[in-house]
Amino acid sequence: MALILKERPIKNNQSYVKNAQIEDERYRRFQERGPLGAILHSIGTPQPLAEPIAAYFDDPSVEASVHMVLQPDGLCLQLAPENYRLWHVGGQANETHLGIEMTEPAAIRYDSSRGFTPIILDRQAALSHIRSCYDRGVELFAYLCQKYGWDPLQDGVILSHREAFTRGLGSNHGDPEHLWQALETGYTMDGFRKAVAQAMKSPLVEDGENEDQEGKEMRYETLGDVRKDPNGKYYLPTLEFLLQKGYLQGRGGKGDDLILDLSEDALRILVTLHRAGAYDK
Repeated sequence: MALILKERPIKNNQSYVKNAQIEDERYRRFQERGPLGAILHSIGTPQPLAEPIAAYFDDPSVEASVHMVLQPDGLCLQLAPENYRLWHVGGQANETHLGIEMTEPAAIRYDSSRGFTPIILDRQAALSHIRSCYDRGVELFAYLCQKYGWDPLQDGVILSHREAFTRGLGSNHGDPEHLWQALETGYTMDGFRKAVAQAMKSPLVEDGENEDQEGKEMRYETLGDVRKDPNGKYYLPTLEFLLQKGYLQGRGGKGDDLILDLSEDALRILVTLHRAGAYDK
């Protein structure tokens, strides 16, 4: 499965605005030099889709931000230019690294009394999401390393938010290792970096402008598109449930014109989670 990069600028975000205005020398320096590496994040909330995360960041009252948000079907929303200095890691690494956020499965929940340790509601559904995000993350970081000439095995080029914290470069977070460990995946950042190095041998990213080429995965722009597609009947009960509950809000429009912009793979994941009871309270 290849990545699909799609621009989704968060122009209302305070960090984005300060970059656009080049508020001070920190922003100018980052823009002129570009990133020296990238930080892997995991959002810390049970949200499997990238768009609601982008919508959260695209708000004048929000200062934190990341460059990209990646969901398990390979869709990667680019929220800001890669030469923008964004506030994603809460420390010195903001001055040098990109911030890449992975979504998290709906089949978990968090309790503040448990710190970084999530409560697993459906192990198999959660594992499916995490494994797909990990694989797509490897592809995305391989693409970035190819683009910028980074060596993924060089110390400090690729870090997790947890590693940035332990090095004094970021705020006190445990992601994404907290989720990998909770699900006993066996994933580590050393393994991630080695997988990135291996993946750099092949092209991995598709341009979002070419999504309609023959053979590409079906994408549904609106709710009406789902209704028109013969396969849509399998997805509609879940979509209508999520919309009614407010778990899915779309990106504008009403009724059948409600903008979803979801891949068929994303819909399959939502249906699987729905049938597994991940949205039950």
